[in-house]
Amino acid sequence: MRLRTLVPLITAIAVGLTAATSSAVIVPRQTVAYVKYTKATTSQVWATGPGAAAVKLGTGYGPVVSPYGDLVAYAAGTGPSARLVVAPATGGAARTLAKRVVGVPAWSPDQQHLVVAVGPEIGKQTLVEVSVADGTQRRLATGYFSGASYAPDGGAIAYGRTAKADQQGVAGDVFVVPSSGGGAGAPRNVTGDGRSVSPLWGREGIVLSHLSAPKRKEDYPKANLQLVQADGTGRRTLTKLKVPYLLYGLTAVAFSADGRRLLAEYGGQDYSEAWTYDFTTGNARDLTGKADGVIGFGISADGATVLAGTGGYDPQAKSDVVTYSFAGQHRKTLIRNASWASWAVGI
Repeated sequence: MRLRTLVPLITAIAVGLTAATSSAVIVPRQTVAYVKYTKATTSQVWATGPGAAAVKLGTGYGPVVSPYGDLVAYAAGTGPSARLVVAPATGGAARTLAKRVVGVPAWSPDQQHLVVAVGPEIGKQTLVEVSVADGTQRRLATGYFSGASYAPDGGAIAYGRTAKADQQGVAGDVFVVPSSGGGAGAPRNVTGDGRSVSPLWGREGIVLSHLSAPKRKEDYPKANLQLVQADGTGRRTLTKLKVPYLLYGLTAVAFSADGRRLLAEYGGQDYSEAWTYDFTTGNARDLTGKADGVIGFGISADGATVLAGTGGYDPQAKSDVVTYSFAGQHRKTLIRNASWASWAVGI
């Protein structure tokens, strides 16, 4: 059985003009990074922006655009040889920051650091915070991880972890640890029920997937969204969907800048579908209103636009990178024959 659990992509955030990574002024750049597949099924990372020609950044997968839009982090290589690299969004030499990376990295809001799991594909991994400037790694935790996300102010990191390999993504708890910009401190539990995974931190708090046991043998646990504060208080249920056999349910993907609109993904066996949640109304819905294989990648800073892909759960299928309104209307094609996209600066 194939379960696709998305590691959250970075939400486009409206930011100031001066980057903390440099004394120079950085003008936020509207950037979309994406993956194209060759006939030999090799994945290539590309980037573009309004009025700019698309540039190939390198061979790899899982591109994530930095908050200022001037850098793209991605995994170069595959399996045990995968490296975390960062390249200019306009093209140029990529720098290796970490080796043996697992999954997709997450940027800090000031883009000085990335958090990512490193280690074997099968076996205990280490969650590290990596300096973009020099690749210095700060060890955060060991185990098996289900996503990591910075607080909106960058002062702490939330992550999902379990101690058992066979429970990765289907059991675990959420922890919070201070980031490099947030001071010293050990990780602390936010949840303790063993059924909380895949955290995403927004201005409303930390959204996680809360798991319930399946009612049939050989079925997946069922995931609905809950909200909790970083100190473990205020926990409440957001969705109460009845998830069918062999489907998993909802995982948070990206927040709007004000934290009021959320993009999520409804996954399961050979299935993935973009959903939205509105904190103002409490409504959760399939983005397009039908199971048509539209996958969610990101949401604009103002929450009005969703970055998505067509073609279903298989990234090598014929697919396009598109946008929809938050209501699932006004589809626009951005890049044809491309998938696995990320963006920045509220395009």
